[in-house]
Amino acid sequence: MEKAKKGPIIQPKDFRLVLKLLRKNWYFLLTLPLISTSIAFYIGYRKPNIYKAQTELLIQNKGSSSPFSSSVGSYFDYYQAYSNMGNQTRILQSFDLHKEVVSRLNMEVAYFTEGRIRTVESWGTPPFIISFDSAYSQAIQEIPIHLTFTEKNIEVEYEYGGDDFTLKIKSNATSISATHFKATIDCSRILKKVVAEGEPIEYIIKYKNLNYTIESYRRKIGIRNINKSSILNISITDNVNQRAKDYLDTLNVVYNEFSIRERLKVNQTTDLFITNQIKDLVGQINEGEYQLESFKEKAEIFNLSEEETRYFQKLIDYDDQVKTLELRISTLNSLEDYIKKAKNENLLPPAFYIPQDDPYIKSTLQELYNMQIEKIQNLYDLKEDNPNIDRSNQ
Repeated sequence: MEKAKKGPIIQPKDFRLVLKLLRKNWYFLLTLPLISTSIAFYIGYRKPNIYKAQTELLIQNKGSSSPFSSSVGSYFDYYQAYSNMGNQTRILQSFDLHKEVVSRLNMEVAYFTEGRIRTVESWGTPPFIISFDSAYSQAIQEIPIHLTFTEKNIEVEYEYGGDDFTLKIKSNATSISATHFKATIDCSRILKKVVAEGEPIEYIIKYKNLNYTIESYRRKIGIRNINKSSILNISITDNVNQRAKDYLDTLNVVYNEFSIRERLKVNQTTDLFITNQIKDLVGQINEGEYQLESFKEKAEIFNLSEEETRYFQKLIDYDDQVKTLELRISTLNSLEDYIKKAKNENLLPPAFYIPQDDPYIKSTLQELYNMQIEKIQNLYDLKEDNPNIDRSNQ
């Protein structure tokens, strides 16, 4: 019995069928790449752009106080600097630090402009200012709210729980009271633009969940050490280029303020510690001095230096008194010699012989002088054998 012969899998007639289909649908083959490119461009255009901003921060390490040798101390300083860089990295990623940054940048509300193809988030000076009441607006967080501004009215539209809600208020209104939120609004700036353009302006806003916003930025931020130096490279990604730059700038400011506050706290604590130590030492010194004085009084121990000064002063005073008395004695001796040697007509002594501070000597000399004058007068008036002259001589 003869075996059946196996032919090729693809027969020539199959090629002819394919060529026939290609000839009939050539236009589809030409338009397929164009359609694919258009779809890819549309999808890529609708996706928000992602921007990256970065900055560098110099971390100042504290001076070394290592008691080790120079070689061991250098390793100790390196370990200290490495540990400090890790601490500063954790601080830069802390929740409280980013909470302060988000608060300063007023990121509570996000503003969007809706175009024909994609929606773009606005940043910078807001076209209008809206502030949500947190006590009544928790349910509306992260839900888009459409606002249409006209010259007379403001139309508010949003979706919640699968239902659509619409609210219309006057253009000069200052508050919005909807079913799921309450807010205050200042739309004076955008109303001027509406009047100038003569057509309605639409915006989309979102009341942001701050905790979610803070955590998202903490995840976006990247920190790395540059070549094991004291410089940290800080980067962040965002779909708004200027907001990424502003966020890093504000982060630098907040971090520097935090560092200054921490240093001030350390300085105040150190100052308080030193002040307390000084008070304790002063108290101990005063207590020691008091005990020393008490011991001296009980043991009758004198202060030799003070006693020496006091007695030396007394010695000087006594020496001055001795010299004064010696000078007076010398003066009196001279006065006595003068009186004995003086002639009758020249009894009055010079003034330097008469002590001014001794009234007795002065009165005695005056009396003696008067007697001498009386004697001289008697010699002129009476004879030598007169008894009065004898009495004057006596």
